[in-house]
Amino acid sequence: MQDSLFYKTIEVVSSVCGVPAEMIQSPSKKRMVTNAKRIASKVLVDSGYGATEVSYILDIDRKSVYDYYASHETMMDKDSYRDTYLRVIDAIDEVSSTSQDLSKEMSNLKLKVLKLEGMYEHIKQLILS
Repeated sequence: MQDSLFYKTIEVVSSVCGVPAEMIQSPSKKRMVTNAKRIASKVLVDSGYGATEVSYILDIDRKSVYDYYASHETMMDKDSYRDTYLRVIDAIDEVSSTSQDLSKEMSNLKLKVLKLEGMYEHIKQLILS
């Protein structure tokens, strides 16, 4: 339920919105916190998470998740909300891209290590025989 994408999303929303992650995951009703929760809800639901999962992490009820999601289009008419939401989406795309690049690099390094281990064993055989 609570995987790295979930927490990366919270971190990105926290950073872009200027709201500590602890506040996003608290019952606070302050406007900045509520907007951060609204954006996090939208992003997480669009990523395939259920309302129950989102409500648990954001410390809100499921109805609020649905309300935040439903009010997103209306909120997009507000310049500050739209700009913040788009910055969050860009940052999440960048994090995802970086994560994929790192994953590919790790795979390449693992292959090189396996190749070196094979060469080591071969050289060891030659020296010992």
